[in-house]
Amino acid sequence: MYWRRNKRRGRKEAEKSFRTCIFLNLVIVGIAAIVFILCPEYLLGIFSNDQEIITQGVPYLIFLGVIMFPQSINVICGNGIKAKGDTKWMLVSQTIGSILIIFISWLLIKGFQMDMRAIYITLFIDESIRGLINYWHYRKM
Repeated sequence: MYWRRNKRRGRKEAEKSFRTCIFLNLVIVGIAAIVFILCPEYLLGIFSNDQEIITQGVPYLIFLGVIMFPQSINVICGNGIKAKGDTKWMLVSQTIGSILIIFISWLLIKGFQMDMRAIYITLFIDESIRGLINYWHYRKM
């Protein structure tokens, strides 16, 4: 009887920690994304004085600000799934995600003749899909 109460309480605490983690993640990533979007030239200027490189990097830094949201959700949910003991799910989802990345990248680069933006679009699609699926799977467990 005692161990059941502790197990139930442990699950509730784990769920509370998970929700807190998601909330704090969204706040921190949101702040970073705002900085990336509002002052990308300044941030890139920290690493280079070459104006051409800074100009070329601005759209990618802004896109990274957007990609961080699904990517961080995917990481948190994936670690939550592993913590609950379902490592097989993570192996399967990572394998499918890798195949998805290769296929979509190839399609966008070769089929649609896109440049580096194809990689960022692919990352966004992959992280969004896996983040949603992993969140759903975590909640279902």
